[in-house]
Amino acid sequence: MAADDPTMLGSSGGAMLQDILRTASQPEEAIVSFQKQYGLKEETTSASLQLLDLLGCRRSETHSKLLEAMVAALLKRIHSKKMDDAQLQKLLELTFPYLEMRELRAIPIAVLATQSSTPASFLQELCDHDNRALLEHLPLLVKRRIWAIAPHELRVEVDKIVAAYIQHKRALLLHASDDPTPFDLHVSTGGHHPPPSPEDRRKHDPVLATFTDMIGDSAELYIQCIDMLRTIAASGAVPGTDPSTTNAKDYVYLASFIGTLRNDVANLQRDHATPLGRTDPLHKFIWILDHAVKRRGMERSHVTELLLVVRKLRLRDLPRKDDDGNMALPPPVPKETLLKLVDQLAKADSRRIFADPVPDDVEGYHDVITHPMDISTLRLHVQNLKYRTFDAFAADMRLIFTNCMTYNQDTTIYHKEAKRLDKLSTVWLDKAIAAAAQT
Repeated sequence: MAADDPTMLGSSGGAMLQDILRTASQPEEAIVSFQKQYGLKEETTSASLQLLDLLGCRRSETHSKLLEAMVAALLKRIHSKKMDDAQLQKLLELTFPYLEMRELRAIPIAVLATQSSTPASFLQELCDHDNRALLEHLPLLVKRRIWAIAPHELRVEVDKIVAAYIQHKRALLLHASDDPTPFDLHVSTGGHHPPPSPEDRRKHDPVLATFTDMIGDSAELYIQCIDMLRTIAASGAVPGTDPSTTNAKDYVYLASFIGTLRNDVANLQRDHATPLGRTDPLHKFIWILDHAVKRRGMERSHVTELLLVVRKLRLRDLPRKDDDGNMALPPPVPKETLLKLVDQLAKADSRRIFADPVPDDVEGYHDVITHPMDISTLRLHVQNLKYRTFDAFAADMRLIFTNCMTYNQDTTIYHKEAKRLDKLSTVWLDKAIAAAAQT
């Protein structure tokens, strides 16, 4: 495939070939012509290839082995760290389109991991809907750079951690007590053996290990993560649960696990003697609680210190109580704020592609898309106060575009408009969230 024509790579090349075959009167001739124009140039290797043909080697196998050897040689050069930043950047520009190709993906990933810094334009491209499947293949170093410019991607990862942590702890509680509470995680093992120390419990927790690896030694990332835990606890929407079926009592039970995770993350930094522990605004508060669990008691001086810290906490972030004194879920996001976002979206959708529900007669649509969404339905949900959080609203708003990009090929106007509006709406939503946080 010609290096000077990146449009022929991956899905773009496949879409181009489909268009050619759809209109070609002689498909076989069209394929041969396409191969000659964009295929591997064999003028200098024709003699070797003919010899391999005589030896019974298939061309596909020959090309595959040749590709593997060239990729290995290039990766060896990248990992040798003999290339300067300018050379790495040039190589990234040339190989970035190959990310979607499994056989060549390792090259741009190796470049990204070797660079001391990566231009934001490349990181933003990785956040696109079309490239989301690639994120799991990226090393943590590159993911941290993405999270620095795309907090919503970090929030996705934190939500996964919270859901996995709660699931893990609830499974442990089922074996710890007939009437389990989160406190049983610290004082009981469900048998006659003494409970593990808090340090040992944290050391062998797989979810905490994942969270710690994710944060690394970045103080900024650590603060972002614990701030997101606070936001999740205050939102009333616990990851991994259905907000529509979670009542206030369930929320209070589940939110305690988020508090446990918050403490464990901070204490784990102290266990490892990392500098991040001191960056935590509640490090002393959490240390006193952990010390009390180990000693199964608390000194009077520590009680006084705890009370002083509690007085300084921002009580506005805590769940409010209803008239009966029970914990109540926070009120929904102001309807006017969300309606303004819907109006912006409707105005930007000048072609009215997403204005109304997709008709039932669109072939196969409802077989592929199980949760349809459109702007008119989104507006109705806002008017009915369905969304208690920005996250819930954002999920339905993004559903409009992900549905479209899932059903339509990336060469269609529908897919392109969905991608454009998805980016625009994310910017609008981030501004609305920032404005709400300042009020």
